[in-house]
Amino acid sequence: MAASPKARGTPAVGRIPALPEWLRIAALDGYVMLLLYLTGIPRLRLPERLSGRDLQLHFLAYMTLAGLTLWVMSGWELSFPGTWRLFRFAVVAWAFCLGFGAFDEWRQGFIPGRFTSLADWKADATGALAGVAFMALLLRWTFHKGAINSGNLPPKTGEKVTSKT
Repeated sequence: MAASPKARGTPAVGRIPALPEWLRIAALDGYVMLLLYLTGIPRLRLPERLSGRDLQLHFLAYMTLAGLTLWVMSGWELSFPGTWRLFRFAVVAWAFCLGFGAFDEWRQGFIPGRFTSLADWKADATGALAGVAFMALLLRWTFHKGAINSGNLPPKTGEKVTSKT
């Protein structure tokens, strides 16, 4: 008989087993290093079809960063008693992305052929907000769907709780 996801040390979000925490953190770290590498290339030349799409690329990059950050944080506490814990994690993930984006834009000011841009940082912030919102909805949906399927929904307000033992 196969062990449950919790018995193997990989907690489940809804019906979807989560990856081990070290693997989620490694994915986030790898992505952060990739962003730092790409934004540190002096005089980066984009392919012709991507030229002029700088802000869209910033939006997508930080949308991904924010989603990965919230995904890592979601493993810290998987039993959301309500929306507030997830909301707090989402705010922290967004703040992390804002700070990282500001640092990265500042750092680009010291790289030949690169420059600091407030418009880029605004695209970073907007993308991070979209990424956090999307991942929060996804996490909430998978948790709620798993609770429905397992019969573990919290009681409704005013409903009498009875023991099943």
